[in-house]
Amino acid sequence: MRALSMSHEKYLEFLKDLDITEDEKHLIINHLIELSEQLYRGLHD
Repeated sequence: MRALSMSHEKYLEFLKDLDITEDEKHLIINHLIELSEQLYRGLHD
């Protein structure tokens, strides 16, 4: 399902100007990907 969500690279581009650490950016990205997968599953169950 990850193919349906934005890629890590796209998320990093989106988050690049935030004043947060790289670790925080990756935590946000992983959370966004999980949420998008949950939404997809909810719409297609």
